[in-house]
Amino acid sequence: MGRADLGVRAAVVPLLLGAAAAGVLACQHSATSGAAAATATSTAATATPTTPAATPTAAGAQSALPLPTATVPHEATAEVAEKFGLPKVRLDEAVIAARVAMVRTGGDHGERLNGEPDTGPLDQGKHLDPVVITGFAAKLGVPPDRAAAIMRALMAEWNEYDGQAEQLRPGAYAKAIAADARLLKISTDRAAWIESLLISRPVLGTWPAVQDPIFAAVAASLHVTQKVLAAAVDYTKTH
Repeated sequence: MGRADLGVRAAVVPLLLGAAAAGVLACQHSATSGAAAATATSTAATATPTTPAATPTAAGAQSALPLPTATVPHEATAEVAEKFGLPKVRLDEAVIAARVAMVRTGGDHGERLNGEPDTGPLDQGKHLDPVVITGFAAKLGVPPDRAAAIMRALMAEWNEYDGQAEQLRPGAYAKAIAADARLLKISTDRAAWIESLLISRPVLGTWPAVQDPIFAAVAASLHVTQKVLAAAVDYTKTH
């Protein structure tokens, strides 16, 4: 990751996790929900586009949120796709399928998944759960051992970005998790879990037809609308 990318990521750390795009904090998970929060108001002067019509997603969910301002969608999967000789779109789709499955089967805070210890700012170890890797491998069309290697490479990229962002803005993740827990009325464990699922997430398509199955799946798991989730995860952007 280049210095310019790092600078962009550092600048968006306070906007953690928004609502609709792919990878946050420079490959992070946050998609700008600040944009989504803006859709909750009818302020014509806002620089954030208003919510477009809902678009069916590949996972059967819908994305009705604007492209996040807090995301730099391409770096992590682009670098790993190149390293392993994969089409980036295929890798994006495989990560999306894996995380949607993790949302649906992982429990309230990932307790139903096994994985490996991860020391990154946000625990990404559940991505190495054997069932997750099996599905990831099937989506990629590669053997499970190669899929696990690809997932580890992605985790290394995510942790690199997150670690550097945390160094530049210490405490940003903890602040975002605390805000999520308070605003969504969930435990801090669950808030940390949804942050790890939303950070650096890929999306499908381009503005204005962005499809964000991971964000939609997380909102559904919390029984809230995408606008409500967006407002919560982008709260620290302005507070």
